[in-house]
Amino acid sequence: MKDLIIQDLIRITSKNLGVDIRDKNRSKIYVEGRFIVYYLLKKSLGYTYSEIGRAVQRTHATVLHGVKELPFIIKFNPEVGLLKEKIAKEWTSEASYVTRPISKQDRKNLEEKIFLLNLEIQTLTKQLESKQFYEQGT
Repeated sequence: MKDLIIQDLIRITSKNLGVDIRDKNRSKIYVEGRFIVYYLLKKSLGYTYSEIGRAVQRTHATVLHGVKELPFIIKFNPEVGLLKEKIAKEWTSEASYVTRPISKQDRKNLEEKIFLLNLEIQTLTKQLESKQFYEQGT
């Protein structure tokens, strides 16, 4: 599923830039496009540098550099920031990967997290109710 998410983002970024950012071209527009992809995958989805690197055929160090460098690029060229926001918005609104089936293991992990969150909600609710009861009695 991660590969589908990454490929969607690469496709959207390439379309917005008018170039295929998978090319090994070192021109500014290609590099900035790749940095946007790295940054969004890291900051939006929390992928590791290694996961991103494997998916885009780059080293984790290259991805790390791109994620750290993009804020500085945006600081000196706000148009790149606007482009990043446009790509992020299009990518998240399209969300074509959400409708694809998830693996049994991913489903099991999500169900386990939901169960633990429900337990925490029950515990906090009981604590809140007992605190309110205690405060009413005084």
